[in-house]
Amino acid sequence: MHTAASRNLVPNDDGILEWISGVNEAAALPGVAEVQMYVTPNTPIVRKGDFRDLMGRVVVSSPDRAQTETILQCATDLIGWSIPPCRMSSSFWYALSR
Repeated sequence: MHTAASRNLVPNDDGILEWISGVNEAAALPGVAEVQMYVTPNTPIVRKGDFRDLMGRVVVSSPDRAQTETILQCATDLIGWSIPPCRMSSSFWYALSR
């Protein structure tokens, strides 16, 4: 029997996604079943406070709960991104948030 866990990847800020790193490294870890990103660089990020905020997810599995938690933390720690604030008009951000 295995224990599985997943973690959703969500942004901390609004802006334009510059880059994402560590996805391949995280996917290569033993016990990682899936690393999926839903966005690509140059995507406008506008948080809405619901499921549409998700940038990706990590799914892991192992025979032991503690090991599963450790694998999940290691995998998510490897993934990083940059979202600098964007200086756009409020009407631009309002249109994206709808």
